[in-house]
Amino acid sequence: MAMIHRTVTVAAGSRSLVELATVKAELGITGSGSDTKLNRLILAASSMLAGPEGLNREPWLQTYLEHLPGRGGHYLILSRWPIQSVASVTRGTTDSPDTVTASDYEVAGNLWRDRLYKKTGWTLDRLGTPHDSTVTDGPLPAYNVTYTAGWVMPDLVTEWSAGASVAASAWFKSTDADEPFIFQADAVGGTTDAAEPTWPTVAAGTVTDNGITWTAYDQQLPKSVEEAAILLVAGWFSGDSSIPSGIKSEAHDGSRIEYLAPDVVTPLSAAVRALVSPYRSASF
Repeated sequence: MAMIHRTVTVAAGSRSLVELATVKAELGITGSGSDTKLNRLILAASSMLAGPEGLNREPWLQTYLEHLPGRGGHYLILSRWPIQSVASVTRGTTDSPDTVTASDYEVAGNLWRDRLYKKTGWTLDRLGTPHDSTVTDGPLPAYNVTYTAGWVMPDLVTEWSAGASVAASAWFKSTDADEPFIFQADAVGGTTDAAEPTWPTVAAGTVTDNGITWTAYDQQLPKSVEEAAILLVAGWFSGDSSIPSGIKSEAHDGSRIEYLAPDVVTPLSAAVRALVSPYRSASF
């Protein structure tokens, strides 16, 4: 099997597949007394859905450095998707690998953008000498790709409103619930206008909003994946489902939850599996 080495270089800002407010609305909870427990269950549900029974990959937006072999064809398939952007591709396993010109390839492939297309093909390179002098555990494959991929978690996306303060690189969404894209602010940010802009209708399209430049991306979490997380959390909270299948404990920002009977594995329900199956990766 071909070797793939992958490192997270910029970690996700959030790993919660559903917001606390959304779960509380589903359960009809108005107070804050259950917030701590619900936040822990949201974390557990998100972890489970990212695991082998669910999506089988990290679904949250992160930046990776991935080393993988060239296969000799037109596509270089990356392990994380949907791809938002590619910072660099180099070929070679020396301290100074050759840079592949950005204009020579493009993000393409299936609907979820998991591969790079190169008209002239990717050289069939298996293994070579170590990529750099810091590697001591053996040779690495030929291509080295730095890229950003995944979905932006719902709690990182703000609905547009007039006169809102916008931080640099913040994620916003249209007031139209059917809008397929979400929008990232430029590296400066600013304050939104009094009137909502006419949003781009194509990925990578841009629009100016009172000096803020927004760029459209297909990084919005699919509704069915969010719904799967809601079903898990609501079921665990109400006692309709076992808490939580095959996970012994979860810890995040100082909070920790331990689960009873950690060795008893209860598969995800058929409904939850059906919701996430269209977005499942073949291998982690």
